[in-house]
Amino acid sequence: MPCLLELELQDSPWKDPLLHGDLTNAGIQSLGSCDQLKSLSLSRNRQHCLTSFKRVDDMGIFLLSEGCKGLESVQLFGFSKVSNASFASLLRSCKNLKKFEVRSSQSLSGLAFHDLAEGPCSLTELRILSSNLITNETIKKLAFFSNLEVLDLSSCRNIANSSFYSLSSLKTLNTLDLAGAYITNSGMSTLGKGVRLFSVCPLEAVGW
Repeated sequence: MPCLLELELQDSPWKDPLLHGDLTNAGIQSLGSCDQLKSLSLSRNRQHCLTSFKRVDDMGIFLLSEGCKGLESVQLFGFSKVSNASFASLLRSCKNLKKFEVRSSQSLSGLAFHDLAEGPCSLTELRILSSNLITNETIKKLAFFSNLEVLDLSSCRNIANSSFYSLSSLKTLNTLDLAGAYITNSGMSTLGKGVRLFSVCPLEAVGW
């Protein structure tokens, strides 16, 4: 399918899939022939079984970043063996990437965005869900993303009030979700003195 523009694949296994029948690096590599691909979503729903794509590691994502450089939207859910290095390679290689979403990754941290903070970034929508390695230091790096309109860091529980100084400098931001973060009156006051958000998702405030 050389003309394929969008691909969305999702499974919801009832038990841990057998290794010989699961997605592998070779499967990811095969997407490289779809050089017109603009939107990619690969997800493993953990509703019935807490499992992940165990046979896809950094090599698979490296191969994806080399083969599909025209991607504008990427969603990756359930890739437990993928580290910062390969996430960073994907972000660097896809120059027109506008939407990037990663869910339930225990390896993704602010290091994946380090190089992007030093130059122009095309990202307008960033969603990182349920990652304990996303911290206030990560927010400082994201503050340099001048085109960012949507930021969703829900269930990233190591974000606190001090990150709001950086968030308030994002002039294009219109949607923010920090559900699950440690937020107090002080943090809300800092955010309120910064850029006015047009739409703010519900926040779970702790310690009011």
